[in-house]
Amino acid sequence: MNNQQSNDLYEKFNSELTVIEKDMAEIAQMAATVSEKFNGIRENIQSFASIPGFGRKGVAAATIIGGAVKLFGGLYADVKKEEALQKLLPKKIELAELKTMVIQNYAKILEGQKGKFRALLEEEISFEFSDENRATYQEGGAESCQNSYNLYVRTMHVLEICRYMLAEFAAWKTGKHESGESKPDKAVVLEDVLAMITTPEDLCNPNNNKLTGGMYLLSKNEPLFATLLQKLHIDTTATEKKKESRVAKRKSFSEVKKFIRQLKKIENSKEVTHLEWLKSLPTFQHAIKASSLTTLQLYLFKYYSIGYLIFFTLFGPSMENDLGGRISSSIIPALLVAAIAVIFSLMIFYVYENDNGGRGLGYYFLFLLFTVLTLGLMPIVFKRYLKKEKNYEDFLVQLKVTINQ
Repeated sequence: MNNQQSNDLYEKFNSELTVIEKDMAEIAQMAATVSEKFNGIRENIQSFASIPGFGRKGVAAATIIGGAVKLFGGLYADVKKEEALQKLLPKKIELAELKTMVIQNYAKILEGQKGKFRALLEEEISFEFSDENRATYQEGGAESCQNSYNLYVRTMHVLEICRYMLAEFAAWKTGKHESGESKPDKAVVLEDVLAMITTPEDLCNPNNNKLTGGMYLLSKNEPLFATLLQKLHIDTTATEKKKESRVAKRKSFSEVKKFIRQLKKIENSKEVTHLEWLKSLPTFQHAIKASSLTTLQLYLFKYYSIGYLIFFTLFGPSMENDLGGRISSSIIPALLVAAIAVIFSLMIFYVYENDNGGRGLGYYFLFLLFTVLTLGLMPIVFKRYLKKEKNYEDFLVQLKVTINQ
């Protein structure tokens, strides 16, 4: 299929899909007024569709938590949750009966189109071009590739929302407040697209230096790369027998860190050019920083060694007169003292982090003593390390935000 045919197909189906998305978003907003299970679904459709004129007017999704239904201005503020839900049930049933057939029709339309859109996307993803023809591709074929991606992703996501809505509406009609189905997740459809493009192993293979439509999509759609990292984290987490308390000891962290290091090595290579787009990808740069975390032992040892080396160089018993000689003679004592200080600091850190109200006078004495013995570094390093761990956890949360952009 040439670019013109692809663009004509996009224009035709994009207008039809936009109509469905608008209506589905409004139905989702109506459902959100009676069920918290629909919180955010309207916004999800909006962000994926990028529909002009899509406002955030009206009432936000109802929060039916903690014994109150806030949507109705505190009308049920003193009513138990179950009683409040029962009062909403007639409205749920009314909405379900009104909109079920509409959604079924939309689902049928989307089911009929998804195979066609998938085949088109697969064709665009597999298209190969040389480095010399990169500019030509970006001027022509890139647009049809992006259009195919948009159509397929939007179609599949709205289809998942249709299925979710039908399950919820069916439950309402039988007097239940929810179906038990999980809310639609954009990562599911993006993982499907990623499977067509590459795998972490292939992406890290320096010999796999192909320029394809799929690599173009990965370079221009940051949610795809964020999904790749999130999936790697989730898949590895599922294989962990137990969750380590320290982030750096978790297998999921190690795999993400290893993956990022491999990509960075390839990206810095002058011989390999298919990953040069990583330089401009904020998620990749964020991943480099977040995955730089080391074990607590190494982190303590690093800063203690530097601190003691400076101390022994300036105030140690070395007989050397020149600075270089004093530094050389201070290295081994600094490393030995740092290693001993790490052992005791780890014991103190356990109590420092897990305060259950059981800290006694002895703990505070030891904490003060080792703060002095570590030249004031111990509490500073503790706080910095916990902050770095939190930065990695925040990075995982940011991946979800990026996926839902």
